[in-house]
Amino acid sequence: MHRILVVDNNKIYADAAAALLRLLGHTVRQAYDGPSAIAIAQEFKPDAAFLDLVMPDMDGVELAAALRALECMKGAKIFALTAFTHKASSDAVRAAGFDAIVSKPATADDLARALDRK
Repeated sequence: MHRILVVDNNKIYADAAAALLRLLGHTVRQAYDGPSAIAIAQEFKPDAAFLDLVMPDMDGVELAAALRALECMKGAKIFALTAFTHKASSDAVRAAGFDAIVSKPATADDLARALDRK
């Protein structure tokens, strides 16, 4: 099982995704903004993170870069969690270092498939 960080400024969505991941047996923490996510990551040391792309102050791309720079996140999988999955954004998201894109609204199966990616 994984230690997973879910970050979304929409608290309802972050809490729902976290609940689905817990039902799958994972240990999950959630954050509702980038700075909180960085603080939680340093303490929690997740091996995977699902990040909303569109957030105020620090978007998902900026947050992914900040998380990748943390020693505790070396080797962690980072997934974009977004409703914006058209081709242009997919290429940009992959170029930003995300391991994969998960479309909102995500099901438990969608989240599990992302985690199972090699």
